[in-house]
Amino acid sequence: MIATGESQSASRLNTYYNRIQPLHELADAFLLTVSSGTIRDDRPEPLIRVLSETENRIPRTTPDAANYRQWEVAGGSHLPRMAFDSFQAPIERDLASSSRLRARAIRSPACSGRFVVNSAYRHLVRWRERRPGTPVAPRGEYDPAADPAATDKLVRDELGSPRAASGYPR
Repeated sequence: MIATGESQSASRLNTYYNRIQPLHELADAFLLTVSSGTIRDDRPEPLIRVLSETENRIPRTTPDAANYRQWEVAGGSHLPRMAFDSFQAPIERDLASSSRLRARAIRSPACSGRFVVNSAYRHLVRWRERRPGTPVAPRGEYDPAADPAATDKLVRDELGSPRAASGYPR
């Protein structure tokens, strides 16, 4: 069984993984999507975390390990474009304007992360079956001179896209 959650439910599953799974060991693997949080590193169950650019603007320090992979979707949004479009009318009705939300949100229809999540399921099944090959993905490159209070520390190219850390193809 693969336990999976996205956003708020992934945050709850993160707590389950850290505190309850060691007691009951019900799940065989975990997939946490668009949610960050500390993950314990002493569990044998494979866990893949998929982060959109929204969650990844500041460095996440959990290193890839024998049981953990973090995949980052550059240009990906926390909320898929279709979902944003579906609730846009109620937001505008209730808040009179969503200009603040529009300015902050990344809503690329091309970078929803769904293909990455589909791949994560496939790799979790293979990983749980002890078959090798779960890829380690490139992490973002962060500006070490960025203001500590900055909410976006990613180094960006001339088009505004995040750059991958050195050692990975661009």
